[in-house]
Amino acid sequence: RANVYDFFIIRMTSLWYRVVLERVPGGARLLDVGVGTATALVKSKEILERKNITVVGIDYDKAYIDKAATVVGDAGLGKRILLNCTSIQNPKLRAVFTGTAKFDAAYFSGSLTLMPDPVAALKCTAGMLTDNGVIYVTQTFQNRPSPIMERIKPLLRRFTSIDFGRVTYYSDVHNIVQKAGLAVI
Repeated sequence: RANVYDFFIIRMTSLWYRVVLERVPGGARLLDVGVGTATALVKSKEILERKNITVVGIDYDKAYIDKAATVVGDAGLGKRILLNCTSIQNPKLRAVFTGTAKFDAAYFSGSLTLMPDPVAALKCTAGMLTDNGVIYVTQTFQNRPSPIMERIKPLLRRFTSIDFGRVTYYSDVHNIVQKAGLAVI
């Protein structure tokens, strides 16, 4: 399943990672929520090293984290990217990343609306950020109703075993962010 995930997702998410990592300040600690197989992240190895960015990647899917460990190790990034199979809503995770262990930034690469409770996920993430921390969210958004995509996207899981979620509109994300007490900048 992890290989199927990479086949379908990697081209798009690799670009997303490059764009976000170029915006993250040098020397930053980044929390990657829904790191998946880390293949897209590792494709930005040059940026991570040039900007001295360290990453803690979490995902609740053990198959993805297992592949991520191999991908990160093969890329020689084991000291720069730490992986953990857990949920963003795990209270133990929030207890570890407090004080000086907080993150400068967090990133949801296509994963926010796949969360069982995206509002809670944002709140948990925000609680692990420094005072000036920023949460980055990338994924496909629709501007106007797309009934065809609303039918097709959920069906993709049957054919690929990957949860692509449902069609997400800009207004949906704005509502999620607002309910979390955050702002889109």
